[in-house]
Amino acid sequence: MLPQPTATPAATYSQATSRGDGHSVSDDRLVFCRTDGRPLHPHSLSQTFERLASRSGQPVIRLHDLRHTHATLLLKAGVPLKVVSERLGHATPAFTMAVYQHVLPGMQAEAATVFAGLIAPVDTLSARSVDEPVEDCA
Repeated sequence: MLPQPTATPAATYSQATSRGDGHSVSDDRLVFCRTDGRPLHPHSLSQTFERLASRSGQPVIRLHDLRHTHATLLLKAGVPLKVVSERLGHATPAFTMAVYQHVLPGMQAEAATVFAGLIAPVDTLSARSVDEPVEDCA
């Protein structure tokens, strides 16, 4: 599913590449193809991406690294692992977790802090040290 800012240009492109019989120029469902529907060589797409990144002053990374950036940003933003896994087309969330487990340690600390706040909200005025004696309640 594409968000509106992406969906509109994608729909426009799809209409522009339609043959008029309900089929697109490329029946292979290619994301990137030549104007006649034939596939692009992956290296030419990567080279074009690198040139555009360089011209725009952005760091030059591999095109495939955008996929990893996409997944990492979604996981850091709290998007459920299953949703990220589905977006990447992975067979199971376990595979996604294995690939992106480096993102999870920081998220674990954040989750622990959130959970602690949920079960024992801290009142800074009445908070006491664990070394302070507990008053007799009797």
